[in-house]
Amino acid sequence: MASAKRSTTPNATRQLQEQGDQPPTEATTSTNITDLAVHRLFPLIPQSGVFRVAKPFDRGQNLFKESLVRTKLAVAAAALVAAMPGVTAAQASSALAPWGTGVASSSATYVPSAAPSPSATLNGLRVAYAAPAGAGATCSPSSPCSIQIALGLVSDGGAVVLKDGDYPKMALRDVGGRLARFNSNVVIHGVGNGARLHGVQLYAPRVTISGVHLLEDGVFVRPGADWSRLDRVDFDGEGKPVNNVPAITLAADHSALTNSALYDRLDGDLVFVGMGGHAVRDVTISDNKLGPAAVGPLGSHVDCLQIATQAQQVRVLRNVIFGCSNSGLIIKADHGPIDDVLVANNFIQGCETRTADCAGYNTLYVRKNSTTNDPLTRIRVDHNTITGWVSVDPDPGILITGNIIEAIYQGQEKCGTWLQYNLIATTGCRRTLPSTNAVGQAVFRDVAQHDLRLLKGSQAIGLGGPSAMLSDIDGLPRQTPSTAGASESRF
Repeated sequence: MASAKRSTTPNATRQLQEQGDQPPTEATTSTNITDLAVHRLFPLIPQSGVFRVAKPFDRGQNLFKESLVRTKLAVAAAALVAAMPGVTAAQASSALAPWGTGVASSSATYVPSAAPSPSATLNGLRVAYAAPAGAGATCSPSSPCSIQIALGLVSDGGAVVLKDGDYPKMALRDVGGRLARFNSNVVIHGVGNGARLHGVQLYAPRVTISGVHLLEDGVFVRPGADWSRLDRVDFDGEGKPVNNVPAITLAADHSALTNSALYDRLDGDLVFVGMGGHAVRDVTISDNKLGPAAVGPLGSHVDCLQIATQAQQVRVLRNVIFGCSNSGLIIKADHGPIDDVLVANNFIQGCETRTADCAGYNTLYVRKNSTTNDPLTRIRVDHNTITGWVSVDPDPGILITGNIIEAIYQGQEKCGTWLQYNLIATTGCRRTLPSTNAVGQAVFRDVAQHDLRLLKGSQAIGLGGPSAMLSDIDGLPRQTPSTAGASESRF
């Protein structure tokens, strides 16, 4: 118990930094506790209502059950205590308590209490309110403005609270360059479940979009929108065909997609990292559920996640990825070299049964472009559980280690030192398979519900070797020697 308590606050602080927020300065420590909890720490606080209406979570995914929600509330409370000197644990828990209300209920939809009224600061409004038909520059609960106007008035580290309704497709820009000078992100978020955004072209930096429903065009985080985040968003493709437009495009440095659910895209990728001809670096995709996404009448190439442009420092961590027509994850240097990519602690499933909607062969595809021959360097696929085919260039810049793999691509016989500490069910390269690997079949809890945790007695236990990650997909510590795959065995 003591060690768990000591680790809570540093982890919470790390999550704050990953979200683009920093602990408040002395000038903000007098802010109302609830105000800070709702707005500055908003990315850490799960809204049960948002999660409940997300279709994939209703399909049986157990990562966001009540126990994890309450764990996240505890982390947020610890972060609040760390960020505000003089605030006790009891006060923090009391301020955050409403956000856990209704978690155990399967039918009720929790609507959080109203956010505080806007208050003027030297740097702008602490809280601004926006609505689909918002106008003017008051940006108050009774007289909301547009999201773009609110961004021009809100303070460093402030919040734009979205009224319920359908927001038309929009472009958000940093008028006058204010946001680029901020030290902390402005959080645009919905209160409850009712803010529905039909498409955002995000040009402005230092923006976090959180707690909203995305439709149609999703969000394109444009080059220059650095430090922008998408957290706890719910994208529903509604099964409508699109012309190969990704639901989420991350083309800005230091951008991230976290704690979100993306599903039912038709004829378009769910997530695309980068933009052709433009280099991007420091991108994180973590703790999401990505899938399904089908090919439709346009016959488009559909992946759950694709990294195919010049990119560096990309982290793909703790995601559940499944049911995308072409591939679960593609790393392919089509538009320049790709360097320093870590794929770790993910469940990645291909098409369990090949159909017209889901017909891809490769769950994981890591290869150069045969025409440009741009390099793949420092690509590490570490402790993932992968069902379906894996196709990899036998290249010294690639390391596939500590994974559970259903099948190595049949035509790939040169299995050299790039393949280590894996449990592989089917491979055509057994004669050259390095001795750290084993050939065997893993047995999972519930493949249909995307729960690829191991059952007792698996051959993967103790096989995984060293890991780049200290914990597994559930945040539990890795043992020594580790278990192959995304989930560390507790047997």
